Amino acid sequence: EKFYDQFISFKNGSKMKEEQNVVEEPSSNCIGDSKYAQVLKNSKNLILRGAPGTGKTYLAKQIAEELTGGNEEQIGFVQFHPSYDYTDFVEGLRPSSGDDGQIGFKLQDGIFKKFCKKAKENPNKKFVFIIDEINRGEISKIFGELFFSIDPDYRGKDGKVTTQYANLRETDKEFYIPENVYII
Repeated sequence: EKFYDQFISFKNGSKMKEEQNVVEEPSSNCIGDSKYAQVLKNSKNLILRGAPGTGKTYLAKQIAEELTGGNEEQIGFVQFHPSYDYTDFVEGLRPSSGDDGQIGFKLQDGIFKKFCKKAKENPNKKFVFIIDEINRGEISKIFGELFFSIDPDYRGKDGKVTTQYANLRETDKEFYIPENVYII
């Protein structure tokens, strides 16, 4: 019930004063002014929890739009499921066909690594990556060594890690989450 009230309050552009149960208009209508956006800006990560069908995904998308000014190029989205793993999320060997028609394997970046590379070319913009149904995936299998880099204190080059497939790369052996990437 509390989540729903906060969600409705956010959706309507109002702030809830719990101690008085009074809904009042926000002091400004600037982008990035909501309570959730402020929490995300400060902590770099935000977890929304609640019962199914309460609007968590919708709220995550609203927060992402607020932080990015509605620019869809700065928003990434993935839905975890039991078979999702590191090769899908960070990097891994994927089947590919060569010019001669032979099937082989090629090292390819996963969805999150591609998103982070895009954020590195635009350091003055905020990028928001939404992970839907995070509870359905096996977190350690998906994030691998990158789990450490999610911590806000290890964002940027200070949190660089050597990826599992670094030995197959001639360059870019280390990876980090840029400081302008926010995760919901």
